Amino acid sequence: MKKWWVVVFALAFVVSITTPVLLDAKGKEPAITKVEDYIELDANSVKFLFRTEPGTVKFYLGENPRKLAMVKQENRYDYRQGLVIDGLQPGRKYYYKVKAAQGSSPVHSFVKLGGFDVDKKAEWARTSVFYFVYLRSFYDGNGDGIGDFIGLKEKLGYLKDLGIDAVWILPCFLSVGVHGYDILDYKQIRRDYGGMEAYREFLKEARKQGIKVVLDLVVNHTSYMNRWFSQAKYPDNEEYDKYRNFYVWADRFDNTNLAGPWGQKVWFNNGEDDYYAVFGSNMPDLNFRYPGVREEIKKVAEFWLDPNGDGDFSDGVDGFRLDAAKHIDDKMPEVTHSWWKEFTTHVKSINPNAFIVGECWTSSSEVAKYMGDMDSAFNFDLAAHIVNFAKGLPFDLVTNINMMYTQYRKYSPNFIDSTFLSNHDMNRVASELDGDPGKIRLATAVFLTLPGTPFIYYGNELGQLGAKPDPNIREPLDWYASAEGPGMPNPRKWGGSMVNCRPHDGISVEEQQKDPNSLLNLHKKLIKIRKAHPIMFYGNYTKVETPSGIYGYEITGNVKYKLLVIHNQKDQARKIKVPVGGKELLHGVDTQQGEVELKPYGTLIIKYNK
Repeated sequence: MKKWWVVVFALAFVVSITTPVLLDAKGKEPAITKVEDYIELDANSVKFLFRTEPGTVKFYLGENPRKLAMVKQENRYDYRQGLVIDGLQPGRKYYYKVKAAQGSSPVHSFVKLGGFDVDKKAEWARTSVFYFVYLRSFYDGNGDGIGDFIGLKEKLGYLKDLGIDAVWILPCFLSVGVHGYDILDYKQIRRDYGGMEAYREFLKEARKQGIKVVLDLVVNHTSYMNRWFSQAKYPDNEEYDKYRNFYVWADRFDNTNLAGPWGQKVWFNNGEDDYYAVFGSNMPDLNFRYPGVREEIKKVAEFWLDPNGDGDFSDGVDGFRLDAAKHIDDKMPEVTHSWWKEFTTHVKSINPNAFIVGECWTSSSEVAKYMGDMDSAFNFDLAAHIVNFAKGLPFDLVTNINMMYTQYRKYSPNFIDSTFLSNHDMNRVASELDGDPGKIRLATAVFLTLPGTPFIYYGNELGQLGAKPDPNIREPLDWYASAEGPGMPNPRKWGGSMVNCRPHDGISVEEQQKDPNSLLNLHKKLIKIRKAHPIMFYGNYTKVETPSGIYGYEITGNVKYKLLVIHNQKDQARKIKVPVGGKELLHGVDTQQGEVELKPYGTLIIKYNK
């Protein structure tokens, strides 16, 4: 009899610790799911995002797990809205549980963070010119046909001569695909890019030459083969409990037949469960409602900003470009904005001068919201406007920009606007303009005389061509007239493309360096003028009245000069009247007669001293 009671007691104990919550009516899932999901709202508030059936929920809270008090009752709880708990103190550890009609959750805990501090902008970026590279297509430093950090280090002089202040490197962490957006290990450099040793040597040389470095940080998703996901898939894995909540797994509240933002399939099955992956089955989304993910990604940022944690940032990067920043949580944008504020606050606590720029591929009215989360975000609308302007379409660029900036200031009075013409996901600007040299030069001149922090996509300074698919817009930088030579990457090594990179077409570094009128040298002139007149980055822009087909604007600021910029949208020379007493900076045109001639698709920059 005694042994029988021991067995019963033991079984009861096992049941009590392995089934701590009630199941739903169907007995399939806990009555309350996602109990550990929450986001930080401010210094004293948290929004919990647990899921349960509609109805009354009670939230219990305390600083002792055995002494929890009900602090909130919601009679019509909607998990799509969440539950806000106020009156919390930063730095304190709290315990909580949730009760609903169908059951109760286990007790969980969290440490309340302080408020967000996102107003510290990286001022160095405000007056910098950036260059961004797809590393494998830039320059091969070890002779294996693949561009690498050895090659980028060797060509820092080329960037310096162009006038570049900072370089953004597209994904270079250990990953599966050649594109680098499916991360395997966030703390390792790809071996075909030279590994950590080559990266560190490049960083040292960049520091010597005064060029800052920004890395692409891809955290919306990981690779399907990432260790985190491998452990999260099956309950018998050793670290299943640690990583399960790192990803978005469907429960009874999800409709896995719903399509994603572009009408694409987003729910996939791993053999047992459905997981969410907005960019395809091989790149499952991370769950940023879960604090464990947020802490892990903050550690990743710390590693690259200050690898040895000594407070000396000379061995770390100067910031991050945030990939797919808009898609952190497509169902609840509040999660996305909360996370980026939390991330920015953490990064600035490590290095206040770190620059954070987001890829938020959306309208300027939506981009404005991200200006309140980070230093900057890319201006996709402006890129399209400049290209259309260069095609000859009438468009009031300055008035449009000023309207954008009014929206931006609502979220951040001291925002930084990141501008570009095309990127690694878009047709190259030269192809969008049908390879027309005049229109390409006009687009370049408009781009580099408008406000903002300009980002130049490698090869655009030469007018390289490239239209979708992706391999065609990520072809090797053409260093030589013959389209081959030492250091020239070989795309056959990775299944890339060379359809646009042709010999003796005038689109190479070798051919354009010695031509004073080349697109490359136009970039150098414009960048030099821009850096000598910093109001071109952040000044006040005012449209001036001009004849049809001519577009002009005045740039002023707290300086002893003003600039008048005039563009010709037509393929024929035009004469226009201008105030006398100015000095033309780009071509040295004489302005003393009060009338100047604009060449077809030409640009003049006239400086007037006050």
